[in-house]
Amino acid sequence: MLKNKEMWTKGCLSFWSWNDKLEPEKLVGQLEQFRKAGIHGVFLHARGGLQTEYMGEDWLAAVGICIDYARRHDMEIWLYDEDAWPSGFCGGKVPETGERHQQKWLEYEWVRADLAAPGPRTVALYRKREGGGWTTASRPESLPPSEELLHVYYNFNSYYSDLLNPQTVRLFIDSTHEVYKRHFAAEFGKTIRGIFTDEPQYAAGKYPWSEALAPYFFELQGYDLLSILPDLLVGCEDAMSVRHDYWQTISSLFTKSYAEQVGMWCDENRLCFTGHFACEDTLSFQMMAVGDVMRKYEWMHMPGIDFLGNRTSRPVILKQVSSVANQLGKKQVLSEMFGCSGWGVSFRDLKYIADWHCSMGVNVQCQHLAAYSLRGRRKRDYPPSLSYHQPWWKEYTLYTKYAEETHRWISRGQAASNVLVLHPITSAWCMHDPGNRREVWELDRRLGELTELLASMKVQFDYGDEHLLMKYGAVKEGTLRIGEMGYCAVLLPSMPSIESTTFTMLKQVHDQGGTIISVGEYPERIAGLPSPELEQWCRGHIRQVMPTRKALDAVLPDGLRRLKIYNDSGSPDDILYVNERIDGDAIIYFLYNHEKRRDWSGILQWKGKFRISRIDAGKGKTTELEAAYADDQTVIRLDMECGGSALLVAVPFHMESEQDLQPRLHESSRKTVSLTESWELAKPLENVLALDYCQYRLNKTEEWSERIHHLHLQQTLTELQRQVDVQLRYEFRIREDFDMRHSLRIVLEDAAECTLFLNGSPLNADDASEWLDPAMQAIKLSSGLMHGGNELVIHRTFRAEESDSHYSVEENVFETETNRYFQATELECIYVTGEFAIIPESCSYQDIQQVHACRTQHFVIAPQPKRIRSEDLTPQGFWFYAGDVEIQTNLPYESEVGNEEIYLELPSPQAVVIGVDVNGRQLDSRAWGPYMYRLTPYLQLGNNVLTLRLTSGLRNLFGPHHHRDGNPSFVGPSSFTGKSGWEDRIFSYNPPGETWSEPYHFIPFGTGRAPLLHAMSRKAVMPE
Repeated sequence: MLKNKEMWTKGCLSFWSWNDKLEPEKLVGQLEQFRKAGIHGVFLHARGGLQTEYMGEDWLAAVGICIDYARRHDMEIWLYDEDAWPSGFCGGKVPETGERHQQKWLEYEWVRADLAAPGPRTVALYRKREGGGWTTASRPESLPPSEELLHVYYNFNSYYSDLLNPQTVRLFIDSTHEVYKRHFAAEFGKTIRGIFTDEPQYAAGKYPWSEALAPYFFELQGYDLLSILPDLLVGCEDAMSVRHDYWQTISSLFTKSYAEQVGMWCDENRLCFTGHFACEDTLSFQMMAVGDVMRKYEWMHMPGIDFLGNRTSRPVILKQVSSVANQLGKKQVLSEMFGCSGWGVSFRDLKYIADWHCSMGVNVQCQHLAAYSLRGRRKRDYPPSLSYHQPWWKEYTLYTKYAEETHRWISRGQAASNVLVLHPITSAWCMHDPGNRREVWELDRRLGELTELLASMKVQFDYGDEHLLMKYGAVKEGTLRIGEMGYCAVLLPSMPSIESTTFTMLKQVHDQGGTIISVGEYPERIAGLPSPELEQWCRGHIRQVMPTRKALDAVLPDGLRRLKIYNDSGSPDDILYVNERIDGDAIIYFLYNHEKRRDWSGILQWKGKFRISRIDAGKGKTTELEAAYADDQTVIRLDMECGGSALLVAVPFHMESEQDLQPRLHESSRKTVSLTESWELAKPLENVLALDYCQYRLNKTEEWSERIHHLHLQQTLTELQRQVDVQLRYEFRIREDFDMRHSLRIVLEDAAECTLFLNGSPLNADDASEWLDPAMQAIKLSSGLMHGGNELVIHRTFRAEESDSHYSVEENVFETETNRYFQATELECIYVTGEFAIIPESCSYQDIQQVHACRTQHFVIAPQPKRIRSEDLTPQGFWFYAGDVEIQTNLPYESEVGNEEIYLELPSPQAVVIGVDVNGRQLDSRAWGPYMYRLTPYLQLGNNVLTLRLTSGLRNLFGPHHHRDGNPSFVGPSSFTGKSGWEDRIFSYNPPGETWSEPYHFIPFGTGRAPLLHAMSRKAVMPE
C-alpha cells in the first residue's frame, strides 16, 4: 500500500501547455505571471504545437529552468509523463520498439477449413461441436474443406502501447520517469512534487489483448482463457460468467501492470502519483477503456479525475474518486477541470464548477489549461487559456484565493460518510458487450439517479468497490469498515451480480445487526454465475424499497444525518448538496446550490446546541450567524445566491441559561432607482475588428475566389498536399464620418513570412509590436487608408505535405498522433485595431438564449460613441471587443436620514469582473454574487462620480463565432470548423455532421440589467 495521509500541494495548480518552441525568458516570465495570480504550481504539459524535442536536451534544460525558478520562489513543479496524451507511449518511443509492445485487441472471422491459414497474429482456430460448445482446431487441413471455422486473431495499433503488459509499462517508465530521475532526482519530493498521468487505456471499445493476458488469466481464474474466447466474442446462451472473468482479468491486469507499477515507482522516489485514467465518468465508459477506475485510485497518492466543459453532471465521477480517498486516507483529490468551457467562461462559472467538485470532496484543482503560446490552432485547443493572455488575469487572485481557502477547509478532519453504496462495476463486467451497451447504460442510469437522490437528501455516503472491500474490508458490531471509514448502513443499487467475498461480508453485517437496504433488483449471481443461495438469502434478509426520498427516509437509521435543511415552504430541501467533515469537536459543512439560475433561502437545523460561523473564503472573514435555540435544537436561516455556496463551521457548546439577546439592525424601508440613463465612456477603447473571411488565388492570372473562412481555406490548401504560393485578399470599410487621424493597426501572425499591400501599396512591417501574444504582431497602417472600401493583400507561402491532409481530417490516425500534430503553415484571422466602433453592414441580428446572432458579410469602422447604455456594449459597436471598459455617471446625493444606507446593486452582470469606484475611491472588485456594493462611506453631499469597471473574457474576440449552438458550453477544435466532433456528442447522441452557421454569434458584455440604486433605512429590533 502507498504512503498516504500527505498534503501534496498547497494551492491551485495550472496545466501549463508547452505548445511551441521553449525559450528561457518566456518560461520565467510566465512562471512569474502564475505566481502573481496565486497559482502555486504548474504541470509541465507537452502539447500539440510543441517545437522543442520532447525529452531532448533542450526540453530537459527548460524543465531545469522552471525547477530553479520554482525553488527560489516557493512554487511547485509537477511533471507530466507524456508528449500530449494518452500516457504510456513516450512520444512514440515505446511502440516503435516493435509489435510486442503495441496496443492489441481481439477480432474474429469465419473461414473455410481449406482456406484457414494460421498466421503470426492468430490466437486460435475453433470448431463448433455438435450439441454446443467449441473445440480448438489445431490442424485445419485435416477437416472437411467446407467446414467453417472461427478464426480468432489480434489486431494492433502501431501508435500506442500495450499497457496490459508489465514489461511494456516498465519500458515506458525507463524512457520517461527514469530520465527525469537521472536529471532531477535531488528535487524529487521537494520542488518537484509529483507526476501526472493522462488517460492511459487499453484498446477502447474493443476486446483488449496482450501476450501477458492468457498467463495472468490462468493465474487469476484457474482455467484457460482460450477455452472461453468463442463464447465471449460470438456469444452463448448465458455469457455473464464468461464476461465477468474476462473483464475482471483485464481490469486486474491493467491495474497491476500500470497503476500499481507506476504508483510504486513514484512511492519509492518520493513523488506523488496523480492524474487520471481514461473514461472514468460512467460504468459504460469505464468498460470501454479501463475496466474500472476505483481500484486504480488505490495506487495513486492523489487520485484524480477529468471533468471538462462549462457544466456539471450527475456526481458519480466525483463520488468514485473521493470515496477511495476517504477509505484509504488520501487527503487530497485532484480534478483536471475547466477545459472545454470556452473563451467566455467567467469566474462565476469557474466557481460554480469548482464548488460542485467541493460538494463531493474534490479539493485540488488542475486548471486546464494555460497556453504557453496562442499561435495558430493553439487558441482553439480546448479553450480557455487561463493565463496572462486574459483581460481579467490581473484580477485572478479573486478566484485563486477563494479556491485555496475553500480547499483548505474541506481538507480538514475526516469525511463524515456513514452510508456505503455498493458500486456495481462487477455487474458491468457481466453485462458489457462492446457492440451493445444498453444493459450497462441502464445500470448507469440507476446508479446516477440514486447518487443524486442521496446527495439531495444530504446523506453522507461513499461508494464501495468490491475489490477494495475484499482487500480492506471488515465487519465489527454491525458496522462495515473499508480502511479508515465505517458505515452503519449499506445500500445495494440495481446490480445483478456481486463477488463471493461481498456476499460473505453482507451476511456478517446482517448477523451483527447492521442495516442493509436494496433500492433495486436483488443480486442473483455471484461472479456472473446464478446463485440460488444468494437470491434466497437476499429475499429473506434484505429490505427492498423504491429509490425515493420517502422510502429511504423510512428505513435509514435514526440519527444518520446531523443536519436537516428545509426550504422556505417548510419542506425538506432537495436543491443543496452538502459535504460534511468532522474536525475534532467542530463540524465543517460545505453547502452548494446546484441550481445555477435560482436563489435559495431556507432553514438549517441541528440536534444539540452549536455556534455556527460562516467563512467568507478568499477574504479571511468569519461571521458568527444568528441562531435560535429551543428543545435542544439549533436553527439558523441562510440565504444563498443561484449557483452559490456557503462554508459553515458548527462548534458545540453548553448554554447554562438564556443568553442576552442584542438588538440588531433590520431594514425598515427601501427606495430603489434604476440607473437606466446612458453612461459616459471614461476613456476611449482600443476596439477590434476581426477579418475571418478572405479571397485567395494561387497566381496573379487567376480570378479571386469567392469569400472563404480562413479555417476552411486552411483545409482547402492542405488537401493540395504540396507547397504553394498564395495571395490572400481581405476587405474592410471605413465610414465617411470616421476621423482618419485615429491610427489603425492590423494584427497578423507569421508577419515575417508575409509581404503586405494596403490598397495596392507595400506595407512596411518593420515596426511590428506584440499584441496579446508574441506570435501576434501589430503593424501600423500607413496613410494609404481611405474612407469606403480598403483592400489588404498578403503574399505568402503555404507549406503542406501529404501527411498533413491525413492528420487534419483525423481519420484512421490514433490520437497519440493527432494530439501532437501541427502544421508548418496556419492561416489565422486578421484583426484591425484602433479607437473606433464597428457597425454591421446590411445586418439583421436577434438574441437567442443570451447570444447575439448577427447576420452580415461586413462590419464597417465608424466613430466610437462617447456615451453608451450599460446593459450590453456588444451591439453598440463592440462586437469583437475584449478588455476593460470604464463607464461613469453623475450621482447626486442628499442625506436626510441619519441611518440611511445607499447600496448599488447589479442584478445580473454580463462581465467577468466588476469594479466600482466612487469619487476616485475603489471598492472591492466582485467576480460573483452578491453584486451589492455599500456606497455610503464614499459619498459626499452634492454630486458624486460613480464609475463601473467591466472586464470581459476573450469569447467575442476568439469565438467560436459560427457554431450552430451559438455559444456552446463544451468547446474544442471542431467547434470552430463547422464539422461535428466528439465535443458535440457531450450533449447529443446524434449531432448533425455540419455545425457551421453563417451568422456571427456573440455574447453580451455589460451590466446585464440596468444597475439599481437602493436607499435603505434601518431600525433596531430585538430578535425573536
